[in-house]
Amino acid sequence: MSRRSQSKLSFIPQQQFDHGIAKSITLGIQQGIQAGLFNGATVGVVTLAGSEVIASGRIDANGPNLAGTEKYDMSSVTKAFVAVLTHILLTKKKIGVEHFALSSHVARHLGMTGNYTDKLTVKHLLLFLADFALPEMKELVRLGRDPIKELLAADLEAQPGQRYHYCNHSSVLLGLFLERVSRRKLDRLIDRFILEPLCMTDTTFFPHRKDWPVSQFVPTEGHLRAFVHDETARYLMGTKDQAIGSAGMFSTASDMLKFLGMFLRGGHAPSKEVILPKRIVSKLGVNRTKGKGDVFGHGVGLWSRLASGFGDNVAVQSRGGFFKLGYSGCVMVCLPHDNAAFFIGTDFLALGRRQTQKGQLFKWMVGTISNIVRTLREGHYGES
Repeated sequence: MSRRSQSKLSFIPQQQFDHGIAKSITLGIQQGIQAGLFNGATVGVVTLAGSEVIASGRIDANGPNLAGTEKYDMSSVTKAFVAVLTHILLTKKKIGVEHFALSSHVARHLGMTGNYTDKLTVKHLLLFLADFALPEMKELVRLGRDPIKELLAADLEAQPGQRYHYCNHSSVLLGLFLERVSRRKLDRLIDRFILEPLCMTDTTFFPHRKDWPVSQFVPTEGHLRAFVHDETARYLMGTKDQAIGSAGMFSTASDMLKFLGMFLRGGHAPSKEVILPKRIVSKLGVNRTKGKGDVFGHGVGLWSRLASGFGDNVAVQSRGGFFKLGYSGCVMVCLPHDNAAFFIGTDFLALGRRQTQKGQLFKWMVGTISNIVRTLREGHYGES
């Protein structure tokens, strides 16, 4: 079914949408269901002409049909919000935040004591240019050790900036740093500077604080609803009421289109309020770090090995594009050159999927989005 977004963008003309995009999305979801990747999926599309949400399939194997309003565990997509928040705080000088820059060292703020950490900067954390001599944080949780305490005492394997290492450690530290310089909780900062101005009322770190029926949540591992699948986030949010920068947010397709629409509008909310400076948005492209892989220049998303990931698909040809994939089976994709962005939510984890099937899911996402992009280009729906 199709559901109109509540964004203040003007809508994609319904006739045009029905004739191309909706058919492409519905067919793509059915192919994913038949391949056993998920029970159902929600796909959102936003352009400068408007936005749409299409849902097909079931919320779980025996549940009702998806309505398109369900809430998904964003998992690592959370990192994109924390990166955007970092740039917002860098540019807002009169909000009670201690002055900092991309070159600011974080160790003194966080009390870090490990080798090489005295050279660790905000930029290193944004671009995952720090390699920590520490197991995955979820392993520390399983061992009954305090993951934050261990992280603050951990050594780096080398001087920061020498190695690219995508991991949760950097994002967790970045969130902690923003809390220290602002003297506010991470979830409150994201509420104040991103969710509220974009009217993202269905997005939160703490769903138990909302009066939301559990039935509205797409299940994750163990078929549990409103359940944070990331073990570190679940532990810290549950025992210390602590949101972290690597995972833990829940959102809907409509809310995610509001977030992505902000990039297409040059960093502005529908109210014209500046969320992210245009000079930052204009640099949303791949920053090649010599010998260390392709790293997104401002940390909002990763477009790592773009060519091998998207092959010859049409989506790869959009300059300045970026994506962020969450292990729960969600992805956000922004293609500024096409004036289009996408969100896909699935119940991938609820089916017990693991790393071996993740490649199949990503391939399906690439194909689905590429087909939509072709339709958009042929119909010029993305033009303002």
